[in-house]
Amino acid sequence: VSDFDGKQDWSANRKNLQPDSENGTMPVRGKNARKKGIGKLLGIAVCLAVLCATGVALLTQDGETGTTPLGKDTAVLSGASSPSATGDTYRVAVVGPAGFPFVEEIRSSLETQLNEKASGAECMVQVEQLEYNVYNQEDEVLRLTQELPAQDYNVIVSIGSGSCTRALADACQGTETVVVYSGVSNPESEGLADLNNVTGVTDIGAKSILQAIQELSPDAEWVGVFHTEGNILEEPISQQLEVILEENGFECSRHWRNEVLGNGSLMLDAEAAVHNGVDAVFIPLGDQTDFTQRLSDLFCDALIPIYTTNEYMMNCGALALIRMDYLAVGEQTADMVLQILQREDIPAVQQ
Repeated sequence: VSDFDGKQDWSANRKNLQPDSENGTMPVRGKNARKKGIGKLLGIAVCLAVLCATGVALLTQDGETGTTPLGKDTAVLSGASSPSATGDTYRVAVVGPAGFPFVEEIRSSLETQLNEKASGAECMVQVEQLEYNVYNQEDEVLRLTQELPAQDYNVIVSIGSGSCTRALADACQGTETVVVYSGVSNPESEGLADLNNVTGVTDIGAKSILQAIQELSPDAEWVGVFHTEGNILEEPISQQLEVILEENGFECSRHWRNEVLGNGSLMLDAEAAVHNGVDAVFIPLGDQTDFTQRLSDLFCDALIPIYTTNEYMMNCGALALIRMDYLAVGEQTADMVLQILQREDIPAVQQ
């Protein structure tokens, strides 16, 4: 699925379709209530098709298409030194949530590419890799916003999270630090387009997920979305998908778990959706737990296709993984960072 639009406005407030609070049921609707058209989805995908310049890819089962202390990992990327605001080297902080493969792909590519490109540009860059726990994100992002602006980084790269990027950008207002996001799905929803010290490379958008559903489940009418409330990697894309599905004539029910409701509530919602004939589901859960497997098994046993943006879900039986080529995202981010460090204009957002 090669086309996505990072400029969509997903600010509209949409009604969430939830199970009845007393009996846990939903109205029966959707093509799947009458006919389920695919077999049980098993096995591990064997092929990744990169379908556009920015790296959007569709991976299908049949092959078709704790807190880390600040400064935990520092690398000085070699090259001839040149003057900068902080002395003989430029300083770049790379911030992202711990434990997510796509974040590590971007980190690795970004550092490798900066190393190569800094040497060619005859400059030296010191990269400091910082992590935070996504399950304690509010406190840890607050800590980052309090500590990083005072450390005089030339550039802060924020991977994966629009809300973390916005918090860092706000904290750096009035300083010389430029914030570059990398792999953020909808920067407009966080107001990043309105800030003069921010640019970046966008991640996959909801439009690509819509296109995958339309292509692989052409008879689908009702799509269920299951995610973790407040999770900075799961919730934004889930909210965006709900809006674009409804705009394109689908019925969409969005369900979430949180610290109060827990996994049990999400499983009850899933069972109700299966009972009432949901046609397809989108599940971006990334935690590698028995619950994630059981949730996936519920839909696979009912022959309901699962779409996801998280690699782990493919091992649990998802039909399709819609993702970016994150090595390419890292390289594009490195180009932006180097352009900023060389005191050129802040480059435009890349999608």
